[in-house]
Amino acid sequence: MKKLSTILIALLASISLVEAAIIELDGKFEDWDAVPADKLFKANYGENAIFTNLYEFKLVQEGDAVFFYVEFNDNVFDYYENGRFTGNGYYVENFRMLISADNNPETGWSGDLWTTKGADYEIEGSWYNYSEGKPQSFWTMLYTFAGSKPTEWKWEYTKHDVVTSAEPVKLPNSHMAIEAKIDLSLFPVKPVNVKIGMCTVNADMKESGVLPQLIKIGDKRIPSEMLSTRPQAPKVVPNPVKPRPRMQPAQPAPKK
Repeated sequence: MKKLSTILIALLASISLVEAAIIELDGKFEDWDAVPADKLFKANYGENAIFTNLYEFKLVQEGDAVFFYVEFNDNVFDYYENGRFTGNGYYVENFRMLISADNNPETGWSGDLWTTKGADYEIEGSWYNYSEGKPQSFWTMLYTFAGSKPTEWKWEYTKHDVVTSAEPVKLPNSHMAIEAKIDLSLFPVKPVNVKIGMCTVNADMKESGVLPQLIKIGDKRIPSEMLSTRPQAPKVVPNPVKPRPRMQPAQPAPKK
């Protein structure tokens, strides 16, 4: 009896060590509300946005898994009706995720979509339909930056299927939302400090989205910083040291 109880205690202990993932890829989205505020990083569509296709982008990292939620404005449903993709071969959404993996702005691609410089990896993919109309989760391909200078858009294919996702969900506001997971353990060099920007182009190639967003005020384009999956330490600006007043030489006492 004692031996049996020992086995049960060991079994219960091992079960307690297996915790559910912080996000379940089930298309229900309620678990995003339970993510602690200090672990959740998000960007939203707002005023003066140049590219309006993306509505919300959220990230949370758990070990080697980076979970993300992306919500699109309703224009992406031009090819989505009654829970099924329509047409034959239409791309519902092409997306690119640029990832700065080493926190080094000197390595990787640098453009004008975000202030973050040095994107080391790019993930490309699409949600699209088969001829029978059933949506496929993702096809994704991972690329590594191969440009000779930071502004050269040159990427080398590395591998595919580093992202898994749930099926698209139509929300009550007619937007489309998807949750997915990036597996960092599949990268050739595992990112140590992940920063991500998301951009999309939809089926008719007319509507694009960028989050964190790029805005325009007057003639000026103002980019944002990529989302980071780690809290950023506040920048400490040291108090300026005031120079000490110079000592004046002692004046001789006046003669009497």
